Amino acid sequence: MDWNLYTRIIDEAAEHKQLIMLCFHKDGESFLHPQFIEMIRYAKKKDVAKTLHMNTNALCWTDKVIDELIDSGIDDITVSLDAAWPETYKKHKGSDCLKQVEDRVLHFYERRNKLGLKHPFVRVKIMEFDGISGEELSNFRDKWEGVADMVQVTGIHNWGGGIEDVKVTDEVSSTRYPCAIMWYVLVINWNGEVTVCSVDWDTEIMIGNANKQTLHQIWNSRKIKEVRRSHIDKKFDKYRVCKDCVVWVSIGDLSDWLKENDEFYL
Repeated sequence: MDWNLYTRIIDEAAEHKQLIMLCFHKDGESFLHPQFIEMIRYAKKKDVAKTLHMNTNALCWTDKVIDELIDSGIDDITVSLDAAWPETYKKHKGSDCLKQVEDRVLHFYERRNKLGLKHPFVRVKIMEFDGISGEELSNFRDKWEGVADMVQVTGIHNWGGGIEDVKVTDEVSSTRYPCAIMWYVLVINWNGEVTVCSVDWDTEIMIGNANKQTLHQIWNSRKIKEVRRSHIDKKFDKYRVCKDCVVWVSIGDLSDWLKENDEFYL
C-alpha cells in the first residue's frame, strides 16, 4: 500500500471513536512491505485502535526486525507455524524452514522477556489440516505451552469456495444466519479497494475505494447496506464468497440485533 494512502486512512480513522482492533494483514505477508514497521508506529502514534494486531509466518524475522517489532507498538501477533514436524511444514508451506522459524520465534520470546516486557502478546498457531494427526497436534502443544503466550489450534475453511478439494475442519452449522462481520469490519486492500470481509480474497464484493472516498462515506454507503440486506433477506447465495463460506459460524447468531438496527441495511 502506498504510504500516502495509508496515512490518510489512519488519519481519518483517528478522527472518530477509537477502533477496537486494527489488523495489519490480509492475503499476503506484511513484513514484505518495506515500510511496515513505520506503518505500525504511525498507527500507534495516532492511537487509532485499542489493539494493533497482525498475522505473520515469521520467515522475515531477523534480530533487527525482532527488536524493531518489540519497539514498534504492535500489541498482538499470531505466528502461523501450522506444523510441529518438518515434513508437515514442507507439505503445506513448500519449504524446509520450520526449525529456522521456530528459532526466530524463540529468540523473540527470549529478547522480549530479557527486556522485562509482556507485550507484544504473541500466540503460535497450528491449523487442523485434513490428515494432520492428533499426535502432531499434541506435540505442538507440548512444544509451545509454557513458552508461547498462547497456543492456538484452529480449523480451516476454503475461502468461500475459492480453494477446491480442501476438507473444511472449521465450525459448521446446519442453520444459516446473517454474517455479523460486515456490520463490524471494513477490509481495505493494498490498492485501496474496500470489501466487507477478509474472506473476500478477490474483492467480489467491492463496496468502495479509499483512493476516491472517505471511510465514513464507504461505511455508510448504499453498496454496503445492500450487501447487509442480502443477508437479512437470507439471500446467502447472492455472492459466491458468501454462498460457500463457513466463517460466519464462529461469529455467532446476532440476527435479532442486526434486524432491529435497520439503519445499517435500509
